[in-house]
Amino acid sequence: MATKFDYLGTRATASKLIRKFGMQATLRRGTDERDCYVVIVDYMPVDRATQLANPTDRKVIMDATGLDDMPPDNELDVLVTYVQPAGTVQDEVLPFTCPVKPTRPAGVTVVYEFTVRR
Repeated sequence: MATKFDYLGTRATASKLIRKFGMQATLRRGTDERDCYVVIVDYMPVDRATQLANPTDRKVIMDATGLDDMPPDNELDVLVTYVQPAGTVQDEVLPFTCPVKPTRPAGVTVVYEFTVRR
């Protein structure tokens, strides 16, 4: 008989790596705020010659730990980042640009992936 894969252990490893190499952030839904940890893995600037602003999309990987009750929702939430390393002064409020993609092997959510824009 084959041994079963430890999906909860995978979630714990992903959480440990995101907390080590990422930063603390907040998911804000109206007046409700939930602490989370994220890693911004890619900055994707868009050059729009016809507009005054050049938005920058950011690909984000979020630790799923503690968000089982209320996972991120691209229509209701915004991501709030903080000036690092202290993580106490608000830096940016970033709206989602796409639906949230959960990585869920065997029904265990390990991380969430999405894009935000400034």
